[in-house]
Amino acid sequence: TRFCKLNHRTQKWNLKKADWSAYYTHSELLYGEENNTNDYKTFIDKVNLLAEASIPTYKKHPTTRSRGKPWWNRECDEAVHRRKEKYRIYKNNPNQDNLLQYKEQDAITKRTIKQEKRKGWHSYCLSLNKQTPIKEVWK
Repeated sequence: TRFCKLNHRTQKWNLKKADWSAYYTHSELLYGEENNTNDYKTFIDKVNLLAEASIPTYKKHPTTRSRGKPWWNRECDEAVHRRKEKYRIYKNNPNQDNLLQYKEQDAITKRTIKQEKRKGWHSYCLSLNKQTPIKEVWK
């Protein structure tokens, strides 16, 4: 059987700072005798409303985004895109010809990425000189 897929939220509740008395007060108002519901989604929505009203969430700290690989370029993007296309074609129509095309593109993609890594390392090594800080080199 399939489970009901809920709309999962990315927020996390800070249960240590929850105002439980307010939560229970609001829950009595929402779940009184006259407000009895058998709908699961309605129940979950009400619980989420109660939580939003009385339980704070953890504040999200801004994350530093990584700059990505210095050697990654448009050729790598295109090769990976073509590989994904070939894989989709193979998955939708699995036959020997499509498998061979996917494997060929996979090999081309791996070769392209390896070459770009090598070129990136070579250009980085050429950029080093006596004035380059050691911290930068180790990083």
